[in-house]
Amino acid sequence: MNKTIYIILVGFNTLQEGLDYMTSSPYNFSFIVGGQTYDSLGNPIATPDNPEIIQYGQIYITDNENPAPGDLYIEDGFLKYYKEI
Repeated sequence: MNKTIYIILVGFNTLQEGLDYMTSSPYNFSFIVGGQTYDSLGNPIATPDNPEIIQYGQIYITDNENPAPGDLYIEDGFLKYYKEI
């Protein structure tokens, strides 16, 4: 069985909104505002190839070291999930 990994970028309306979320959340990951991707500290970074972009809302991130397919987890500063094919 093959794993396909997907990167999720959470979209915020403003940079400040994204930074406010990062300071109030126990999780830090890259996010997007108006087409520009930022690391969790608000520094502009290159947008990964073919990310899935979701608008800010309820995000459930697993703390499990072995996430199941479809579980959101953080790796290398990005929010990710995988599917088994």
